[in-house]
Amino acid sequence: TAGSPSFAYFSWRDKKSKSPAGARPGQRPNHKRQHLKKTKTPVSPATNSPSTFPRLPRAPQTTPNKEKREGDPVPTCPLFRRFAIATTAIWLTACSTTTTTTSQPSTTPAVAQTPEPTPAPATPLVTTRSTAWHPPEPLVPPSSFSGVHGLAIDQKGRLLAGSVLGNTLWEVDRKTGAAKILIDAPEGQSDDIAIGPQGEMAWTNYLMGMLRYRENDSAPMRVLAKDLPGLNSLAFDPRNGKLYASQVFLGDALWEIDRAGQKPPRLIRKDMGGFNGFEVGPDGMLYGPLWFKNQVVKIDPADGRITPIADGFQIPAAANLDGKGNLWVVDARSGELVKVELATGRKTVAKQLKPSLDNLAIAPEGTIYISNMADN
Repeated sequence: TAGSPSFAYFSWRDKKSKSPAGARPGQRPNHKRQHLKKTKTPVSPATNSPSTFPRLPRAPQTTPNKEKREGDPVPTCPLFRRFAIATTAIWLTACSTTTTTTSQPSTTPAVAQTPEPTPAPATPLVTTRSTAWHPPEPLVPPSSFSGVHGLAIDQKGRLLAGSVLGNTLWEVDRKTGAAKILIDAPEGQSDDIAIGPQGEMAWTNYLMGMLRYRENDSAPMRVLAKDLPGLNSLAFDPRNGKLYASQVFLGDALWEIDRAGQKPPRLIRKDMGGFNGFEVGPDGMLYGPLWFKNQVVKIDPADGRITPIADGFQIPAAANLDGKGNLWVVDARSGELVKVELATGRKTVAKQLKPSLDNLAIAPEGTIYISNMADN
């Protein structure tokens, strides 16, 4: 009830401990004597309480027939008994005077909940563009290539560039750099490109494991070899037009391909170490790098014999002859263009480029074109 105390303190003594309930054994009962003045106050014999306290009537016996039994709790002392009776009377009086008051909840204060804010009215989106449909607008102009791999210069002087991921063979203007599609996907997928002595062109479909060929731009395309996973590099012998091709990564073998497409490929050698980006020299030998052995070699196509030329590369990716007794090598990991003298094997770094170099082509006038498969 409103205005009533939240608790009333009473001290009781049980039979066994002779001390207030809840007190530690041996602890003297606390009778709130600290609230009394430490002066001698005359005590009334009739009330057994200080004379300054009003005499209170004794409460009637609520259970007349109940006898006092041994062990019943009794007040600890006469003074505190009168004080407890007075406190109880005051508490009962307060309760009786507030019976008409509306009951209140627990004295423990409730935590106020923060009301959720009222959402602000939505602001209409203001746009200066038309709401009608428009075709997509490119933010960054797309690259013409999707990774450049094989390179070659044909008899017309065109720079040809192949892409495996782009599945396209491109024709690039060497003066302006403008590119246009020469052979579209999927037939145009090319890891390497080679030009024959009569102007014919061959290229490898790396992911398809096929070698395609056509005699000129208007001639139909033919498949000269298939079922060779990882068919990577190829080159014509300028003396007689023989065609050679190698498997790398998905295979490791060197083949001679029948240009008529009537005979199966002839195996020259296996497990060389990744014979990549090679070229046929005027002596009929095949010059190129061994990707996994960090060296450049020459291979005799008649019996597959390997002769090392230079080593110490990080990842040699391709090699071309310049007709002056030099072999030019691109290193995929270091990004270096290295000149190797065939007579001595001496190496000279001619140019430092970005890593991920893949192939190169040397024009008749001596210009060297290099492809980077990661930088479009």
